[in-house]
Amino acid sequence: TGRTRAMKGRRLYGEDEPHGLWRPVLVVLVVAAFCLFVWLTSVRPPEISEGVRKVRQDSALGPGRDQRGCLQSAGYVWCDSAGKCVRPWQDSCPGGTDFCREYCGKDQPAEKPAGLAVRGVARSHAVYCRCDESGKAVDYIQP
Repeated sequence: TGRTRAMKGRRLYGEDEPHGLWRPVLVVLVVAAFCLFVWLTSVRPPEISEGVRKVRQDSALGPGRDQRGCLQSAGYVWCDSAGKCVRPWQDSCPGGTDFCREYCGKDQPAEKPAGLAVRGVARSHAVYCRCDESGKAVDYIQP
């Protein structure tokens, strides 16, 4: 009886079977096939060089920036007297901004008051340029 128990134990674990390796081999093949399937169907991220090339094509300074590097989409304009980018509704700029100098240098439209230019849609973000008689920007006024 002791010998039959030992033989049953060996048969349960496959020690006496001559072809006991087929199950582990099958498991390895199934796992390998699954890994191969996942690898072949996965989406590969774009190469870094493509992203760099796209940024360079947009602009050397980045999208939304002017030639001095001011982020126009955030409302920054260049102020020569301060030597930096400013938001006209937050900081003052003696001598006017590029926008005011360009506006004052052009002929004034008849529908706008002489010497004032309005920039921006929202009233809190509007810029009022003051021009002198010679067509130069003097300053801008915060509303």
